[in-house]
Amino acid sequence: MERIRTTFNGKEKQAVITAVLEAISRGKDHTANAVKDTFFSVQDKVLSQKRKITEDKWPVVEKWLVPGVSTYIKLQGLGSKQNEAVVQELQRQLRESQGLCSRQQEQIRNLEAQVQALHKQLHAPKPQVKKTKPSVVVVGLLHCQEQVIKARHCDAFALSFVTSDQYHGNQCEGKLVNAARILVMTDFVSHNGAQSLFRDKIILVRGGMSSLHRAMSDLII
Repeated sequence: MERIRTTFNGKEKQAVITAVLEAISRGKDHTANAVKDTFFSVQDKVLSQKRKITEDKWPVVEKWLVPGVSTYIKLQGLGSKQNEAVVQELQRQLRESQGLCSRQQEQIRNLEAQVQALHKQLHAPKPQVKKTKPSVVVVGLLHCQEQVIKARHCDAFALSFVTSDQYHGNQCEGKLVNAARILVMTDFVSHNGAQSLFRDKIILVRGGMSSLHRAMSDLII
């Protein structure tokens, strides 16, 4: 009678362990008896007819098969737990990153809104401020001289004119009261009571048109 060998090489052992693990992976019973029952149910698939063993030879196989299966199961469970821990940590980091990204996006939107508001303020049309021209009364000019003064100084002053006769006849008090400055051409106008009444406003101009132009230019400065 041919003797059945009970020793296996590394390749055969790996094939047996793999087949047993695949068979028992569906259940939770990983005891030695379960491994034994599984081995005898799968050995036909992984061992040749000459290599199959009988029940009485099981103790020899049990010495390496049961520890091998147990080790694989422990490693598989440990790996699963480690993988689960890694996945959970990655998920936590992802949630933190998403929260940080959301806060950064909100900050960016707030900054953009501030920039837009500032841009509108900087480029908003400035309200037109109507510049009030100072009221200036010139006393003692001829009509043709008045036109020269208007042409040259109307942009800077609200001009009005009083003739020598009006000045002496006190027919110009309304203009003088409302004037900011009163320029009196002393070479053409004699002194009268108005000069004392409005002395804080009156500027005496000696000379002709050149002197008057200089006096008005000094008012602008």
